[in-house]
Amino acid sequence: MKTAVLGGGLAGISAALHLDSGIEVELLEKEDRLGGLLRTDVIDGFVYDYGPHLFFHQDPYFVDTFERAIRSVGIEKRMARTGQDSFRKLIDFPYSLHLHGLPQEVVVKCANDFVQCRIREGNGPVVNQTKNYEEYCRRYFGDGFTDHFMIPYAMKIWTVHPRDLDVDWVGERIVLPDVNEVIRGALTDRKLAGNYIKEFRYPKKGGTESFVRGLQRELRPNVKIRPSSEIVRLHPDRKKIELANGSTVEYDALISSLPLPEFGKMITDLPASVRDAINGLRWFGVLLINYGGSSVRPNPYQWIYFDQQDYSCHRIHYPSKLADGMTPDDRSMASIQAEISFSSFRPLAASPDALAEKIWAQLGAGEYVDRVSPQLRNIRPIEYAYAIMTKERHRQVAHIRDYLESRHITTCGRFGEWDYIWTDKVLLSGKSAAEKMNARHRS
Repeated sequence: MKTAVLGGGLAGISAALHLDSGIEVELLEKEDRLGGLLRTDVIDGFVYDYGPHLFFHQDPYFVDTFERAIRSVGIEKRMARTGQDSFRKLIDFPYSLHLHGLPQEVVVKCANDFVQCRIREGNGPVVNQTKNYEEYCRRYFGDGFTDHFMIPYAMKIWTVHPRDLDVDWVGERIVLPDVNEVIRGALTDRKLAGNYIKEFRYPKKGGTESFVRGLQRELRPNVKIRPSSEIVRLHPDRKKIELANGSTVEYDALISSLPLPEFGKMITDLPASVRDAINGLRWFGVLLINYGGSSVRPNPYQWIYFDQQDYSCHRIHYPSKLADGMTPDDRSMASIQAEISFSSFRPLAASPDALAEKIWAQLGAGEYVDRVSPQLRNIRPIEYAYAIMTKERHRQVAHIRDYLESRHITTCGRFGEWDYIWTDKVLLSGKSAAEKMNARHRS
């Protein structure tokens, strides 16, 4: 049986890695190297990933796979420190546990509303009892936290109002605080680790792409890697793929980790209802702006959230704090990567260059950097960063994937499943797709 795997990101590599050795596999990737969102740029000695990736996951299979894949470069393990810039004050994240020092009216409103909310709603999570993310925030955190922090930040990152978001993605991503700790954090300046990330792993060399390179070395001889293979047409009825270079690939089974909207453009004779479902999917991208040099000022955090509108970015992180050797000179150089979300709902407000200038000025005003030009500035847009968690997506994705399965096509990964899944689940998604194909092959 010949299986084509579309997309050489983590999900596609995982699928190819877990297919039986008796299956002929062709792994097709549009770019000149594998990796997807786990690729890394090295620019003048500065190392920048395609977005922040910290490997904090606890799944035993993922941990074993990750540590085996990067054994040749070594593993860095560090304690996580997360900050949040709110109302021009840098506090520990999450804000719910560190209100002290914020404007008094904000502190009083948030603490009072949270206590009243807990009296009214009880202490149990209300995810399954709410219609949308805004209602979830108000019913668990109260209006103060919701209006001052959660809605502003959600709109910055998701590009849509929280009332338009489902709640099934929340899970462990949002810490549900204890009433006593909220009050203590409002009254005293203390440090309380409340983030879901306590410790993380990271490659000692080469950034996150070292993980990809390690997995690539584990691929068996039955896997043929075909980089620079842009797909222009897929004929499910003939089980044939046309590439931009004029060549074709025939297959018996197919696994795709491509974003469903892009994948849908390639498929011939797609039923109207499936095309409508694909056209209904929503997503956002991020503009990554990388800065580096001696003008980056120190602070204790690896990454910082910005929930208010006085900063254009919603988050920065410091690649230079993830491992040694991420800059040309660890003693005098540091690096920052800023993120700005964009989508069809909210396009970028200015050119990338103009935004890069603006954010650097904002970081200077906030004393994150010196007010001089950075030694390095680099911009990288990522078109697909996250699927937007709309209510309609469950119905849409189920219809799309049911049709594809009827044509012997299995999808996997963050954009093949169209779900908000972390790196460990992406690896397992590719593995699950491969196991489904293995079962067909063995039967």
